[in-house]
Amino acid sequence: MEEIMVSICCATYNHEKYLRKALDGIFMQKVNFAYEVIIGEDHSTDNSAKIIQEYEKKFASVIKAYYREKNWGPGKNFRDIFSKARGKYVIVLETDDYWIDENKLQKQVDILENNNEVIAVAHNTIIVGKNGEKLSVDYPECKNSKYTFEDFENSILPGQNTTIMYRNIYKDKQINTSFLFEKSKGPGDRKKIFVLLSYGEIWCIQEKMSAYRYVNSEGSSYSATYRPTALDWCNYYQSFIKYAYEIKNEDGEKCAESIFFINSVAALFKHEYSKKQFYLQWKRLHFKKHCLYKLIKFVVENKVRKKQNHTI
Repeated sequence: MEEIMVSICCATYNHEKYLRKALDGIFMQKVNFAYEVIIGEDHSTDNSAKIIQEYEKKFASVIKAYYREKNWGPGKNFRDIFSKARGKYVIVLETDDYWIDENKLQKQVDILENNNEVIAVAHNTIIVGKNGEKLSVDYPECKNSKYTFEDFENSILPGQNTTIMYRNIYKDKQINTSFLFEKSKGPGDRKKIFVLLSYGEIWCIQEKMSAYRYVNSEGSSYSATYRPTALDWCNYYQSFIKYAYEIKNEDGEKCAESIFFINSVAALFKHEYSKKQFYLQWKRLHFKKHCLYKLIKFVVENKVRKKQNHTI
């Protein structure tokens, strides 16, 4: 059996309007390795299943499609897809997004194959609207060659979810992935980035090789389905602190504590935390000086940003 180099994981729900664009972006790739496309069709109410079946006939040796008999939701759907991934490397393609560079996969694989210390490779993206129109906004992506915990603290991501190729951590018994599948109110891509950063280096290619479709009114994406409160963010980042502590990653714990603390201050001022709750959470933190420094930095930067916006 031919070795699968890359597993392309697609969870789709009601993406009839976007599916062809996403799948065509996969099959235009020029590569020198074998890959598989694993699709979890989550009982869509539109014609998504019919479109996938069409591509499945055309690319029968590559596509492995699973049609859910009832709607599982993105979390369960992705868990099942990841469990089936045979590739040495994994990349997610949410099917309202698409790839725009035919050499994207090859470039990422070449880096991972030649640099053992690198666990993941991301790149830049363009942002498009519902109908594919390019939006004049930038994604909060890393602009350096290497991504760090400091970037994570500053709400910078290595790249949008569809841009990140990573080693198949689901098959690596030395990597604790249980954190990824714990139920939590918050974006799964940040959890994945945190895990990857905890176990290796993340490199960033400064090229725009994909399109992120920003649609916050339909589909199953995080931006379309959830509006978190400050308290939700607190609970979310508490799980990051716990995970970093469990795997004994001090940099990760420091990073997670600072983000948690900023959100806990917000929760206090919004009366989502009582003073007693806030104090008890503060007592549990291990890196209090770092948390205070990050809070002051956050407040100052926000004041500067608001002043600049006011003068434009």
